Amino acid sequence: MLIRKVVAYFPHYVSYTRPLYVIKKNMRTQFKTLILLIFPILAFGQNDFIESELYNTKELNEIYTAEIGNSIIVSGYEKITQALEVISSPELKIGIIKYPIKAGDKLPYYGITREIWMLYCYDEEYRYPRGTVGVAYNTETKIYIPYVKNSGKGFITKQSKKGNIEVIKTTIVDKNCEDCFKKELIYNGKEGDVVKFTYREFINNMIRPAFNQDLSYDLNEGKIIGFKGSRIEVINTSNIGIEYKVQKYFE
Repeated sequence: MLIRKVVAYFPHYVSYTRPLYVIKKNMRTQFKTLILLIFPILAFGQNDFIESELYNTKELNEIYTAEIGNSIIVSGYEKITQALEVISSPELKIGIIKYPIKAGDKLPYYGITREIWMLYCYDEEYRYPRGTVGVAYNTETKIYIPYVKNSGKGFITKQSKKGNIEVIKTTIVDKNCEDCFKKELIYNGKEGDVVKFTYREFINNMIRPAFNQDLSYDLNEGKIIGFKGSRIEVINTSNIGIEYKVQKYFE
């Protein structure tokens, strides 16, 4: 389960509701609240469909186990983009283009055209030299329909006699986020009473070798270990795995 804290979000989406786990602080007590975030229609800028979130993969003060070589905690910052997941897609051609969208595809929000059409398409996978192919949503008629948009013939939509395209609203991680990061602590086993870990950092899914560190802690000095603001209570260790609690996240 990912524990998420919404840093900033832009409420500009069509009738969309999604649950998020948000950490709230009240004096010395921390508690989780399940929040439903509602995104009404306010604007149609591409950045208006992105949420910025801090996340942690472990809850505080819960008992977890991990084997050697596995992460004991991952924290980070990512951007979530509103998207459509295709449930079924008819076979058709739009002009000379065979419609490539298929069931299971997830298409992030791409932009708006002619003021009322919201476009969903991958920048690379469903893009060709002069335009894009994807799913368009008409904000007036409330329908989803296949589309092609190019510099030659402009914006074209087409419905199939075999049935309409079916989609559900979802979200995906913005893979083009340049300032997204991840911090990870990995259990590397023990020697006597000394437990070993590796700390790693990533920016935009690329590891930062200069920030890698191998860490060792002598449990004779205490069962609480710390690094970069985090606090981990070591309950039990072996040459197979570790049992632990997360008391505090990375700063």
